[in-house]
Amino acid sequence: MSIVSMTDDWLAKTVKASEETKKKLEEEKPILRPKGGVIFAQIGDTVVSAAWNPKKPDRVLENLLKVFKKVGVKASNTQVQEINSELNKLIVSHTTIPEEEEKIKKAQKFKEAGRYRNMFFESIYVDGVAKFLVYDSEKDEFSVSDKIETETEIYLPTPKDQIPYEPYEYIEDDIPTKEELYHEIYSIMDDYLVIPEEWKNLLAAFVLLSYEQAKVSTVPYFAFVGDNESGKSTALEVLKRLSYRPLHGTTIPVADMFGYLSDEEVVGVILEDEAQGLDRDVDKVKIYKSGYKKGSKVPRTLLTDYERKIIYFNTFCLKAIAAESAPTNKGLKERFLTCEMVHAVPKKTFVHITPEEEKRFQDLRNKLLKYKLKHALEPLQDFSVEFLSGRLEELLLPLLRVVYGLSAYTTILEFCKQLVAKKEREGKETLEGTLVYIVASIMLEEKSEKIEFEKIWLRLQNELEGTVDEHKPNVFETPEFGTISKQLIGRRTADIFGAQKARFGKERVNGYVFNPKVVAALLSKYRYKDLKEELVKIFNLEVESHKLLQGDSIDAIDSISGEPTKENTTISPDSQIKNAEKTPEKSQISKTPEEENNEISSTRSQDIASIESSRHHLKDKTVENENNPKTKKEIKLCHDCIIVLEDKIEKVEPAPAYGFCDNCGKYALVHNVVMRGGSL
Repeated sequence: MSIVSMTDDWLAKTVKASEETKKKLEEEKPILRPKGGVIFAQIGDTVVSAAWNPKKPDRVLENLLKVFKKVGVKASNTQVQEINSELNKLIVSHTTIPEEEEKIKKAQKFKEAGRYRNMFFESIYVDGVAKFLVYDSEKDEFSVSDKIETETEIYLPTPKDQIPYEPYEYIEDDIPTKEELYHEIYSIMDDYLVIPEEWKNLLAAFVLLSYEQAKVSTVPYFAFVGDNESGKSTALEVLKRLSYRPLHGTTIPVADMFGYLSDEEVVGVILEDEAQGLDRDVDKVKIYKSGYKKGSKVPRTLLTDYERKIIYFNTFCLKAIAAESAPTNKGLKERFLTCEMVHAVPKKTFVHITPEEEKRFQDLRNKLLKYKLKHALEPLQDFSVEFLSGRLEELLLPLLRVVYGLSAYTTILEFCKQLVAKKEREGKETLEGTLVYIVASIMLEEKSEKIEFEKIWLRLQNELEGTVDEHKPNVFETPEFGTISKQLIGRRTADIFGAQKARFGKERVNGYVFNPKVVAALLSKYRYKDLKEELVKIFNLEVESHKLLQGDSIDAIDSISGEPTKENTTISPDSQIKNAEKTPEKSQISKTPEEENNEISSTRSQDIASIESSRHHLKDKTVENENNPKTKKEIKLCHDCIIVLEDKIEKVEPAPAYGFCDNCGKYALVHNVVMRGGSL
């Protein structure tokens, strides 16, 4: 063999070996390993590195290929695809946290109560260890758990040293009915308190309501007022031992209240003893004034070294106070139901309470907690009561709703009626109530919206039995309101009625122009029913008058006993007590008399005639009316006619509107009614 042939053979073998090596290299599977901020890639024996940025995988791939090319390794298309695939896997694994690591990173917090999906839970103690009592609403079963774990948090039961009340405990007992629980609560009120029967029922309703506050829009406040040793502190002690997670203390600091109310899922009860200085604490007054409505918040400014920050604190919850005297602040006072306490000796006291009595309290509150969980999704019956409106409706209706269907409902309903009557009397006896009566009377006598001030002044002197000093003609003395001046009456007339000053007649005497709609609304507020009806008739107050005549406004018609009927009740967890149509509209009050007169449409003469020709005989339940339609299938009836004709009524539509009753012709709130047999 020649030298040339040997060289060619060696070159051929070398080329073949190089191609085999290249082919083998191209078949090598790339290996990728990230470490910190660097990613290492290996093809065969060649290892390169590049910056590792999971957010920019395309840039990482590009950099790796450049480095491989620089060292003489050209990745095949298959290897490029494999590198890209491995990069995507690394990105997914980089953003996915292992389950064990996720649990460690979840925020842990103490929680007294709450809801997670279909589970309702309350912190309790089992053999001295903090646990959660959990009710599964889907499985309808109770269980005990160490914690509640959500997607983002882990809830732990609140320990004893972080709650202001005795902790709840676990019981195996079956849950009593609401009626049974009510009687157990009432029996304790009867043993420890010497108060009227209706107040024992009210306090029992208060305790029940404390466990179902999430189902109402407003709550009442209770005030126990009396001298020393009158039992007012004992009343708070009973509520403290039975109510849902209460904050009880003497002159509780505002900061403590805000901290207690910070978790809006846990709506407890504030019980404050020695609260006679409540009016003087501006911040506390804000909490009490706003906190009777769900969703109410009070802003507080937080100052730090770096910023000024406004924080909004929750204020909604049931509240009760014990004091030597009731709050004098008018806006605050009207939010309380006040129980006058007197010295008396109850059947039992807390001075020598026995272990058996302690267990009695503890067992009852544990059963109440279990009842709360079991019935968390069941709404309270939603209805309206005809004689309740305004603030009294906001305070009393929640108590009626929580005892609806119980034996105590009638007792509490009767208390509500008596309280409404008392408020009416008190309202009429105020200076404002008397002024409304006088203005309306003069308007009816003169059939005019324009009244001379001197007529109001002289009528007021006579009504209030005023004593006039001839040397001081601009003032007079009254036994009830002290000194009354013309300046005061002029100012109150403008404030109460929104009346406009004017001069009348040739003599240009001073007086006021009144808006009849506003006067009608005030007559409703102070329950001057007859005067209001006359005013409506004389001044033809038909157009939109139902928005102002708040005293008679109702959302549903009640039966004679005051209980809601099937036609006017609904069940809704988010139901709210609506009073939007029961207060005067500011825009209407501010209108001039000329603008108001343009809005009033004249009433048909036959309607006026029907008012005068109609008459009721409620005692023997007979009604006569010349214009009475005999064959209407659906007619309009007022409340009085519905009561009289209830045996003949098939259905009553719940939504009323002002109009003329087809039976008696009276202008009032009327309902669409379907009669049995299609006629009266």
